Amino acid sequence: MQSRAQTLPNETLSPAPIDAALREAFRDRLEAEAHDLQQRHGILPERDGQADSETLIDLDAERDVEIVLDQATEATLVAIREALARLDDGTFGRCVDCHDLIPIDRLRALPYAPRCLPCQGRAERRR
Repeated sequence: MQSRAQTLPNETLSPAPIDAALREAFRDRLEAEAHDLQQRHGILPERDGQADSETLIDLDAERDVEIVLDQATEATLVAIREALARLDDGTFGRCVDCHDLIPIDRLRALPYAPRCLPCQGRAERRR
């Protein structure tokens, strides 16, 4: 199966905003990624009630991992929904902080990136 990243037109950053065909390619990729995350969300199987203490420790550790994964998945889904909203309002591909164009290579790598790299670095340092 061909990955969504391979279906995006092979263009480099230009001074013009992203054209309609590329916007639709990003929309398709974002929607597919959101669908995949929703399908994988919470996939660890339920356990029966019988377990020894060593297994319970393993289950607790596994639940901790599940919680972290659930939080990361939810954060990614929020970022994808925000990117889809930016596609709808015409601001996709522009940094939410400085409003400069986000390099196309960054968008190919992380299509829901809301910021250019310099602004992303500043946002992470503020946290």
